[in-house]
Amino acid sequence: MSPACLIGVAPRRILSSVMEPNVQRSAIEFLPENILTTNPLGDAAGDMNKFFEISDESFTTSFPQGVDSGLEVLFQRLDNKKRLMVRGAALGLIDILRSADKPADESGGPKLVVLSSEGKELTKRGVGKTSALLHAVHWARANGWLVLHVQDAKFVMEGGWWVKPSEVTPGDFDQPQVAEKILGDFLAAHASLLESLPLQTSGAASLIEEYEAAQAVAPGGALFAGGKGERVGEEEGATEAEQEAAEAGATKARHATLKDLCGLGVVGDRDPKRGEVWAMLVERFGSRALLCLRQELSVLKAVPVLVAIDEYNLLFGTTKHFFDEQRLEAEQLVVVQALRDLSRCATKPFDAAAGDGEESGEEAAVSGGSSVNGGWLKRGVVVVSETNKHPNDSVKGVEYFDNAGANLRAGKSPAGVLRLPVGRLDEDEFASMCDFFAASEVLNGDSHTLRGILRTQSQQNPRVLLRRIMLT
Repeated sequence: MSPACLIGVAPRRILSSVMEPNVQRSAIEFLPENILTTNPLGDAAGDMNKFFEISDESFTTSFPQGVDSGLEVLFQRLDNKKRLMVRGAALGLIDILRSADKPADESGGPKLVVLSSEGKELTKRGVGKTSALLHAVHWARANGWLVLHVQDAKFVMEGGWWVKPSEVTPGDFDQPQVAEKILGDFLAAHASLLESLPLQTSGAASLIEEYEAAQAVAPGGALFAGGKGERVGEEEGATEAEQEAAEAGATKARHATLKDLCGLGVVGDRDPKRGEVWAMLVERFGSRALLCLRQELSVLKAVPVLVAIDEYNLLFGTTKHFFDEQRLEAEQLVVVQALRDLSRCATKPFDAAAGDGEESGEEAAVSGGSSVNGGWLKRGVVVVSETNKHPNDSVKGVEYFDNAGANLRAGKSPAGVLRLPVGRLDEDEFASMCDFFAASEVLNGDSHTLRGILRTQSQQNPRVLLRRIMLT
């Protein structure tokens, strides 16, 4: 799904946010306040139907992975100025985030918001769900939230060079490159904040210990006889060395932070002399680190958390991965497991920290006794958007909501779940969009007659309208 409030011109592809600067100054620099708000977050009622500008620094912080290629094309047409339209759905979503910035037992607002197309637009694309989600992500990160943002669920389902059988759960498969991409983007956006947040669950701490033990016996590690290809453990004094390494790993786990956890799945800028070792460890631990991160975010109370997943229903579609000549099911992919379960900590096979007191015997039985059911995020909200871009891969997503008792498309939602519809442009939004692009000298030959033609051709669908405007 493209950021349809603004653009949908090019195929979906994540690009760098860096563009060659356009040194020519134009009318884009001097838009009036009734078209371009001075509010850098675009989050006030008075900003409705105006555009707001995200600074380059804020854009890099909010979207380290870049954005949809169609949005990049639009920014280029706007002299690389990153301007988004403030629509009602985005403001409504931001209001929900404000109300969710408190512990779950004190918040009366929804804990899961599903952005979906409104009314007759149900089977159409380009109404602005992705744009609303991007606006919310930018607002949340600017206000100190911890945001796990997954822009491209199709990449989760199909991306990466390979999958590998899980070392922990027979029948499951790790996705090393997919996990590294998600964890790397998360680290890029929140490194300093993650460093201040200690681990809350025993599962994450155990994974840190296991990782430390594995890197200690790898080439260049404390228990590896460099160059000989033999462990010190096979020589005299090995018991003491192994004990020291184990104690060091336990100490690291006791003092580990969320940054350390995410680092298990990212090679980053580590010592290049052990490059093959780090790659091996990332392949082994990355998917499980993401699984543990999802659990950690569920119980975190120190800061508000937003889990934002675009194209969520694709996580119930068909994968392109095979193993032993058999196509894998989505539920066999560990990263998919970490992201699909919205109402509880999706973390099999780990358990919660001792004394957490959040799970019951009944909840453990529901999850097979291996995962943690901690309810909704303890402080924050999950926001997902549905896509109609890949209809053959979207059916199972609808079935999931139905089977969960949340027939969201019919407007029926369980407690804590809200369906937030996003529709075509209304008359005011249509006029505001035309005003903006006319003032920005993108809409050429603006007139009442031309706007009538654009209205008819686009049926006030945001993406179609943008295509027509950029062709004028």
